[in-house]
Amino acid sequence: MIELMSNIGEIDVISHEKGWYSDISEYVKNEYYVMPFQMDLKKEVPFHIRLYAKINDPVRVLYVYYVFRFINNLNNVNNYDCIYFGALDWCTFALSKYLFSNMDKIYLVVHNTEVFNNFVYRILFYSFKNKINYAVTEKCAVDYFIKKNQLEKKRVHYIPHPLIEEKDKVIYRRGGVYDVVAVSGSNDDNEIEKIILLEREQSFFEKNNIKCIIRSKKYEYNNGFLRVEKRELAFEKEEYQSMIAQSKIVLLPFGVKYGFRASGNMMDAISYEKVVIGSNFETMRYYEKEYPNLFFSYNDIVKLPGIILKCLLDNENKDFVRIQEEHSRAQIVTNIREMIEPR
Repeated sequence: MIELMSNIGEIDVISHEKGWYSDISEYVKNEYYVMPFQMDLKKEVPFHIRLYAKINDPVRVLYVYYVFRFINNLNNVNNYDCIYFGALDWCTFALSKYLFSNMDKIYLVVHNTEVFNNFVYRILFYSFKNKINYAVTEKCAVDYFIKKNQLEKKRVHYIPHPLIEEKDKVIYRRGGVYDVVAVSGSNDDNEIEKIILLEREQSFFEKNNIKCIIRSKKYEYNNGFLRVEKRELAFEKEEYQSMIAQSKIVLLPFGVKYGFRASGNMMDAISYEKVVIGSNFETMRYYEKEYPNLFFSYNDIVKLPGIILKCLLDNENKDFVRIQEEHSRAQIVTNIREMIEPR
């Protein structure tokens, strides 16, 4: 995203430490680091921030407050046209939003619209919701986000999730090759349990000689065909991309509560031109409607085997051009420009 935004204008980047973002020097004007930090708490930090820090996480809250203050001081000197947050600590921001004299410059990337279902976050969010701007990474989530939160339409923009570019693709053979891969950190263990039970009862993967790997936070299983690997940490980049590159299907057993969230795993599948099968969450249903030969949803686990077999036996050439164009570098730059320049 930093590289793409550099097509619009000069970029300053703030990170936790040197080297936090790799290979960005040619795209940025200045790179700032805000660790370690020192503040005179009584003189420099308002009482309500100190109180919140004391009852919450002192180090994190005070650090975030320091970052906000650092950004505001930079803005006072450089007068930025746009202050772009990849993530935001809602509580600390709501308590320190007065730091920013012009909140209209602030743009927040929204990957997960469901975070606003949290009652506390919702109250804090409503205290500034129509004072900042939003970059939503799923087209289908834009109207939902606006209506649910009663936002001004002009403040919500669609910025497509980027694909893996050719120069960054990795095909690195490590470990086994799988027909079906479900290696996202968003996998739902309830959905995974259903798949394990299905295999125990029907031996679907074994009988059809289909190799499948699923990442789980809770379960482990391996019968030589269905492999469920319990792991908290993500796969290394080379291994992760290699499994997708050599697969035939990317499976997203996320559960319906995933809602309108964006999925990086889904876009990685499109980068490698793999069909996607997923549970019946809103984002999945949207893509299935828009691209019915690339996306396939299931609302009952008993339907999953038939969909997998259909996709594996389908020899029709798939057309990924339209969806890849929607998420192309050129389209993302156009959308960012339209988001920022009219203001």
